[in-house]
Order: sequence, then structure tokens, then C-alpha cells
Amino acid sequence: MDPDLSWRLQGQVPGDQGRALASGKSREGAFSPAQPLVRPAPRSAMVFPLVVLVAVLPGMAALNSWDLTPPGPMWGLRGLAVLDGLVLDQTPATDGIKPIQEAAAFRAVAYQPPLYAWMEAVAFWLSVNRNPIGSILPSYLAGVVAVALVYLHGWIWRGTGLGLSGAILVGFNQNLLSRMQEATPATLVLCGVLSALLAYGWHERVTAESGGPPRWAGP
Repeated sequence: MDPDLSWRLQGQVPGDQGRALASGKSREGAFSPAQPLVRPAPRSAMVFPLVVLVAVLPGMAALNSWDLTPPGPMWGLRGLAVLDGLVLDQTPATDGIKPIQEAAAFRAVAYQPPLYAWMEAVAFWLSVNRNPIGSILPSYLAGVVAVALVYLHGWIWRGTGLGLSGAILVGFNQNLLSRMQEATPATLVLCGVLSALLAYGWHERVTAESGGPPRWAGP
């Protein structure tokens, strides 16, 4: 039987088979390799929930055992004064405090920046019957944020491992836990300092990765 006839019966010619095989190979090469349905999360995203637990759980004792050492109670009175309408200046509330020593202590607290008192006022307003826990809650939340900021410091400079180690050391630090039990802006000030340093560190890292000198370094 004529071989050309067999190719004609199949509707192809010998050259057509080569072109078909070549086109099949090109189509196979055009396909990209299989991709996983669920991409693995980055390491930092897997570690950050652990950092949140380290920041939240140790300080939970602050919500159950409060430190009433002065000037903590005076800050609570200042938060109540904000709710009474003394939003910007709480020194007029000194007139309602009879003992001279306590009035002087409240006046010294009232001269300080009112951010913590405003946060206390919000917590008192959200609580039922102005629960005293509202005076401790801002200090506790600021301590939690401070632990997260320490993790971000380590993550910026040396990666996730250093950030997690720093968060564990700070989260279980006795000095921080004791400050979280006080109605004072100590942990709030700590958050402000860490935030400023974090912004500076982030700026330095971005500048180093860009490879260019700072804008203030020269013309």
C-alpha cells in the first residue's frame, strides 16, 4: 500500500504530523508550572499573633490587682473631673478636695498633660457606673502597645527572631507589669518614646535600602 495514501486517508500528510507535534510541544511549553492553592504566610505574619499573646496575657493581672499608691488615685479623680466638664483644665476641681495635702497632690497631677485623663474619661464613660477599672485600662493598653513596638524594633533591624525575643523579655518584665497596674501615664510615655524611635529606625532603613544620602546631608 502506498504510504502517502495512508496519510491521505487519515486526512494528514507526513509534513502535517511534524507540524502537529511541534505545535503540541509549543503549547506544552507555554503552560506555567502548577501553583499552590494556598500560599504560605510570611514568617512575620505567623509570629505576630504570638507577640500579641505575650503582650496581652501577662498584663491581665493588672486588671485584677490595682496599685493604689499615689499619685494613681489622683489621676482617677482627674479623669472624673473631665467627665464633669473640665476637659482642658482640671485644676478648678481642687476646690472640692478638703485635705491640704491631697489638694496639693491633685494640683500637681492636674498640671501635667491631660492625655491620660482624657483616655480615663473615655473608659469611665464606656463602663457601667464609672467602674474604677477605667483608670487602669489606659495604662494596661499602653503597656500592650509598648510590647508590640519592641517587637517591631527588633523586626526592623534584625528580623523576626530578635523581635520576638525582645517582646518576650519586655512582656514578662516585672517593672513593666507593675507600671501597668498603676493609674499613671508611665506606660503611655514609654509608648511615645518607642514610637519616635521606631519612626527614626524606619527612616534609616528606608534610606539605607534606597542607597541615597539623606536629604539634609548635602545640596
